[in-house]
Amino acid sequence: MLSQSHPKEPQRDVDVTPLDDDPELLTIEANPLQNQRELRAQQAHDAVDWSYCRSLRLWGTYLGLVFGLYGSCAAVLAPLSILTYINADLGPSDVYVNIPIAFTAMNAVCFLTLGRLSDLFGRRYFLIAQVASGFIGAIMSGTANNLNTLIGGAVFIGMAAVSGSTYQIYIGELVPIRHRGYWNSLILVPTLSLQSFGPVVGKSRVFVRDHSWRWCYYMASISYGIGIVLLILFYWPPSFDHLHKRHRRMELIKDFDYIGLILFAAGMVLFALGVSWGGGYLPWTSAAVIAPLVIGFVGLVAFLLWQAFTKIKEPLMNWDFLVYKPRSYLYPFIVSTTGGMFYYGILLVWPIVVVNVFGASSIIKQGFMVCTAYAGVSVGAVLGGILFHIGAHHRLKVVVANILMVVFTVGVSQTDRTQQGAAIACVLIASLSNGALETMCMLWTSVSRSTDNIGLSLGLLGSGRSFGGAVAQAIFIAVLNNKAGAYIPQFVTSAALEAGLPTASLPSLFQAMAAGTAEAFAAVPGITAAIVGAVQTAVANAYVETFKYVYYTAIAFGCFSLIFACLHDKDVQHHLTSHIGKRLYQRSDTTSSSNMGAERNQDVDASPEKDRDNVTVEHADSV
Repeated sequence: MLSQSHPKEPQRDVDVTPLDDDPELLTIEANPLQNQRELRAQQAHDAVDWSYCRSLRLWGTYLGLVFGLYGSCAAVLAPLSILTYINADLGPSDVYVNIPIAFTAMNAVCFLTLGRLSDLFGRRYFLIAQVASGFIGAIMSGTANNLNTLIGGAVFIGMAAVSGSTYQIYIGELVPIRHRGYWNSLILVPTLSLQSFGPVVGKSRVFVRDHSWRWCYYMASISYGIGIVLLILFYWPPSFDHLHKRHRRMELIKDFDYIGLILFAAGMVLFALGVSWGGGYLPWTSAAVIAPLVIGFVGLVAFLLWQAFTKIKEPLMNWDFLVYKPRSYLYPFIVSTTGGMFYYGILLVWPIVVVNVFGASSIIKQGFMVCTAYAGVSVGAVLGGILFHIGAHHRLKVVVANILMVVFTVGVSQTDRTQQGAAIACVLIASLSNGALETMCMLWTSVSRSTDNIGLSLGLLGSGRSFGGAVAQAIFIAVLNNKAGAYIPQFVTSAALEAGLPTASLPSLFQAMAAGTAEAFAAVPGITAAIVGAVQTAVANAYVETFKYVYYTAIAFGCFSLIFACLHDKDVQHHLTSHIGKRLYQRSDTTSSSNMGAERNQDVDASPEKDRDNVTVEHADSV
């Protein structure tokens, strides 16, 4: 019997009905930590509580998340496409490069930290605080008179952007597991226009003329403000008292893994600063780059060792959670992280290709061409959420998306500057496949672990993707700079001499290219319009050859990802039940505390060394 195989251990905070007489005893023995409520949901996949799914509080929360995500898109995507204009208005100064770095650093730290803390203490006030920080950051940035204030605002916006990227945590636990993908897509659809065409919006005259780039932040503050109001009114998930019947808040605060938090946060921030500064703002050999890189990497290694070999009552990330049954979590984690490296790389490289290879005639045309990558990822994310729930064979879906991503990256690597349409089509399909792949892996990791730990599941995944993206950007920039430094002098020298430029004028020509002004070119001895045209063509051809190696690097990431995609479980159909992990409740419901006991912490810790809601191997695998 079950009780013989699993002797009674200290319970977490929930009374568990004896399972000895349950008709699905074999199922229970295969996964003893599922309770009868979850098993009943598995037996009746169609038993969805539609009255709850149609409730005002659920749809009010949905709209709050949509407005929060829209605010993050307006405050991040649109300004990033016009940073040079903003720098010219408030600067100019080289410190403007720290604006996107602030986004990256806050994302890397806050994904895991806020995900785990909200698992333990309840999500309501974490989510509201995140959206409120975006509102504060948007106001700061929209009224900024100098770049330092803008960077400070970016820190607050970066924290809010985490809530925009982790909407799967907040909506995922509130809806039936078998409908999570649909709800994720439903949240993305209203923001598709800004996610897809952010570069066009940013580059349009509305945001450039008369220094009105500030309207990017004004739009964001309005959206954040509406989101805050909706979440305050409708977002009432289980509170701390509902999640923990027998333990006080101070106990969890006392037992939390502060050493792990410090190692993780310091390591992530320093590593992100090092890889972001290197090769652009500062040379790779600079001490200001090497020091944070090394210290950050050592901090992250120390964090992983700390999680693996120490016994903490409330760990930031339990090592067993990551590695237990790797085909259901670790391998999708690796695929998503590697896919994130592809994503960050293509969004970094493609705008440079548009400008230097295809030479779009206007900034609006440049914006639309750049949008092919953004639109592909965004639409792919919507499609991925839908396709994940259509039929089984989830591994096959992931593998096909990965293959398409690699194949069409190979295609774009074989195009030249005369094949603009083919290049755009290949980038669009590769990005679309990447968006679908990322969404399916996120859904996979969230359904293969307990809903009680969905914040840890997706928070860990988000931090991994941010870390991988920072590494990928450093690799892509290094490849780009090295190859461009070799090919541009070679191609330009040959073309200029063939066009009739005197050999003695080559140093002046390269100085003029560095200056990039018509006056500088006019001062080159022996220069003619024909020579200038030949030089421009040579630079474009040099970039074509350069970007081939960048694409080859992306292809290598994609092939590595494909290996682990093939190692996934066949599917996760058995996890896709009608179970709702955490229900919203009415603020006025004073009796909800007793009712919520059946809704939260469905798993019981079977380990005698641990209690409360630690993340353990046994309940990490339950739904």
